Amino acid sequence: MARDELLIIRLEELKEDVALVGKMLSRATTRGDQLTTVSEVVKLGGDGTIGQSLASARSKVDLLISDLSSDDEVTHRLDELQKDLSEAYNRLGTAAGAAAVVGERMRDLDSIMQSEHQKIEDSLFYSLDMITKIQAVINTLDSDIDQVAAWNKFDKLIDECEPLFTDYVDFLSGVALRDYRLDDGVATLADRVFKELVVGGLAVPARHGDLPTKLASLAKFQFPEWTVWDVPLAGYHAGLSRSSSIGESIIDDFRANHPTTFPSAAFAKQMFAEVYATCMVGLAYGYAALLLHLHPRKTRRTEDSPSAADRATVILATLDSYSRDDPAFGAHVKRLSDWWSVAAGGATVSEDDVVLFTDFASRVVSDRLAKGTRPAPYDPARWHGATDGVTTKAHVDPGRRHALVRDQLNAIWHLRLTDPATVAGLTADDLASTVRHGRSAGPAATHTLQRQARPTEAGGFGG
Repeated sequence: MARDELLIIRLEELKEDVALVGKMLSRATTRGDQLTTVSEVVKLGGDGTIGQSLASARSKVDLLISDLSSDDEVTHRLDELQKDLSEAYNRLGTAAGAAAVVGERMRDLDSIMQSEHQKIEDSLFYSLDMITKIQAVINTLDSDIDQVAAWNKFDKLIDECEPLFTDYVDFLSGVALRDYRLDDGVATLADRVFKELVVGGLAVPARHGDLPTKLASLAKFQFPEWTVWDVPLAGYHAGLSRSSSIGESIIDDFRANHPTTFPSAAFAKQMFAEVYATCMVGLAYGYAALLLHLHPRKTRRTEDSPSAADRATVILATLDSYSRDDPAFGAHVKRLSDWWSVAAGGATVSEDDVVLFTDFASRVVSDRLAKGTRPAPYDPARWHGATDGVTTKAHVDPGRRHALVRDQLNAIWHLRLTDPATVAGLTADDLASTVRHGRSAGPAATHTLQRQARPTEAGGFGG
């Protein structure tokens, strides 16, 4: 049989495509080199800067004006030149300020990327493995391999490479969107949530949030979930990253004893992530997930992904476990549950599964998250500290309360449900500008939502 030259070309091209992925990260981390060069020159002062040159020129003009003070015509022209130099200096200040802001944005992202470099680098081993697989198929083409079988192998390789390609396209486009602040600061605020939860993660805007992922540190916020109201969803990604370390024994137990309800590790990890996010981010996560994200009529469960109804059940069970000794907090949880129930209609989870999911949530909270987990769970006392007495956007200002990001998120969600007009038009950039690191405040002395639930069944990203 003649060699299939077309297939060989396709495989070689695929191998080059995979190799290119390995170069993308380094390109992304050096994307600001030219701006750095410009920033070093476009400054009001310092060796080698434009500001230094302008200052020198202004000084020389001053001397000339002094020396030629008797010549009115020359002095007049020098005065005009002095004004031009002053205007140029003012414009330089504007340019220097803009360059500094953009440079700071890039440095902030670079510092996160640097801290996550090892995880990102580890994910590239997948691309090396793929290159090895592709080369192995190329090598078999010199033998009498069946042509149909060879093309089937090529198709399989394409399928295996797709998550890798998707990750890095989303990564690079997300980096660009972050650099230009086109996400209104959502990703930056989400990064701060990751830091508070002591987990690694790089938040980026993406086309789809639930695509398979090979880049473990990538948390994808699916458009249009690029708003301050969706930032609590960062807790879900944090939960996924911790599911293997602190949730593995409980996950294995439920998979072994209830294989029908917990059909796979991927399924159970996503349920763990829902409990973790609800426990660690608090009621704000319940609001973001149930009111904006999960579709109340989606009850289709797959082997690798819970249904929206499954997720809602475990979220509400987690919140309910914290509300038993706090009637005020419980009233908010009940309202959320009632809204979901009305929207879901008859699309519910079976009673047996509700019992199992409630038991699962209870085990995760009591056996793992309530036993010295860093940080501590976001309990009702913390929620009261963030929301009691908060009646306007001004009360969210940590100049008074020194709140952390999760406190801010719970405060603004509380305002959205009690007085939506107060937080109309609020962006993540607005909130980020008020966030301070430090100790959060202690406890302080039914409106229509602006968005409908997202018609997605899976989580917003990573699952």
